[in-house]
This record gives sequence, C-alpha cells and structure tokens, in this order.
Amino acid sequence: SFHYVKYRRDENQLYIFADDSVPRWLTASHHVDFDTMAGADKFGNIYFVRLPQDVSDEIEEDPTGGKIKWEQGKLNGAPNKVEEIVQFHVGDVVTCLQKASLIPGGGECIIYGTVMGSLGAFLPFTSREDVDFFSHLEMHMRQEHPPLCGRDHMAYRSAYFPVK
Repeated sequence: SFHYVKYRRDENQLYIFADDSVPRWLTASHHVDFDTMAGADKFGNIYFVRLPQDVSDEIEEDPTGGKIKWEQGKLNGAPNKVEEIVQFHVGDVVTCLQKASLIPGGGECIIYGTVMGSLGAFLPFTSREDVDFFSHLEMHMRQEHPPLCGRDHMAYRSAYFPVK
C-alpha cells in the first residue's frame, strides 16, 4: 500500500513514519491532496487513505526528523498508521486514476479506468442531503431489482472488505 517517508538531508536517508495497516497490491495510485492518497488494488478495490492531522502536524514541526528515526512500530511497521476514509469494490482491475474536472470551473473528481475498458468517476457529495438521497436510492434499488443470479448485493460489495 502507501508508505509516507521523511527525507533527512544530513544522513541522505528516507525514514518511514506512516503506512497502511492493510497490505495491498497496487495497480494504480493518485495523490489527491497533501495528506490524502487514492489507490486501486488488483482485486478491484478503490480506496482513499489519509494521514491523521495530528501526525501531519507532528512531522511538519520536526524539521530534522530526529524523532522519526528512533520510533519503532509494531512488527517492523511504521510508528503511525493512515486512516482509510473510502473503500469501494469496483469488480474489475483498475489501471488508472486521474483527478479531473467534468465541466470548466466545476468541482474536481477522480476518474478511473479498468482493464475491461470501463470508465467511472468518484464525485464528492456537497451536502448531507445528497448522501441521504443516494443511500436511500441504493437501498430501494437493492430491494426492487434483486440480482439476476441471486447473489446478495451486500455480499458482492463486501467481497474483500465489509461495507460500512
């Protein structure tokens, strides 16, 4: 998955100060903002991870990186872990992620492409009403139109990671 590192110029070394708690086999990644990364793995999942604000502030306040050098994580991991903020199972291997604007002057979104040629987009919700509307829409679609093969939709979406 992702590892966050700090470069110490005087020693010419990189020190890992944060990583993901879940091992992943990346097929695509994109830098969203200063603390947030988007990634896709070979199992058809797209996820977003963010460095916690307190860890980000702590790293910025330590210009020498001396504290990072002596901190040791569990099982030789990094001393800090990133937080997963989005996890979505696409169902196909994602090969590219790109930040783009769908209309001039509009908000940005993350567009993805898959091995089979599918394109999709992740658009941020702008209000709580949007979240409620689409949550209810998904629930009603699941009830009104069950899958043709009889597989449970929630089980499909939770193939590798449980749906929150």
